[in-house]
Amino acid sequence: MKRLARWILPAMLLTGICAGIAAAQGGSILDYYRALPGELFAGPSGTGYRYTIDFTKGKYVTKSDAGYEIHPVVDLRNGYISITDNGTGGGSILQEIALFIDRRRRHYLAVNLSSHDGITMEARFDIYRVDSGGFVKVTDSVLPKVALARFLKTPEDYPTLRKYFSGRPFYSVIYTLPRIGTTVKATLAYDQVQMHLAQPDDRGELTAQCRRFIANIKTGSLNLAWDMDRGRFTIK
Repeated sequence: MKRLARWILPAMLLTGICAGIAAAQGGSILDYYRALPGELFAGPSGTGYRYTIDFTKGKYVTKSDAGYEIHPVVDLRNGYISITDNGTGGGSILQEIALFIDRRRRHYLAVNLSSHDGITMEARFDIYRVDSGGFVKVTDSVLPKVALARFLKTPEDYPTLRKYFSGRPFYSVIYTLPRIGTTVKATLAYDQVQMHLAQPDDRGELTAQCRRFIANIKTGSLNLAWDMDRGRFTIK
């Protein structure tokens, strides 16, 4: 169970108040999810919409835009929701929402969105503080920058990789929210490098630098611990 679960207020239905204000009054994680503005889910790393989650016959259910049934993880006790939409064309979409609370009992929502087309992944991770007027984006002040150097044995810039993969970064940091506990996992992803090395043809310096990059990786993931007193994450 999350260390902060004892602070989570019970689920409640607030009538006569707009959804954003209802969430700010301390609803459940499901209340928060339903109150999040739809535009937060738009873009390549989102579905473009917020799923409608119902509780039917003892379980939570929702539907994809193709109409098939999805069984999301809705953990009210620990303040966590996860929806995995595997689609019908080989890709998948993930939405994760988790609640974090600081010592002053202010509520923060971590919103993790990712999409995978079967080859590459795109992701977006943001944190919002619940305010009386709705949701305030506080990612830059609450989440530390996770630089590439933190994953490497020796810091290096890799100019050949940056130039060749100029259309999209040759690496990215993918986040995973905790259902239990308050530690977020940050994982180094380098799909473009791996796909290049899987090709049979040798491209000289590019291939050599791809191999040097992989050999220089010290760790594939880092832990970001929630600091309840400071109301922010720190890299462990």
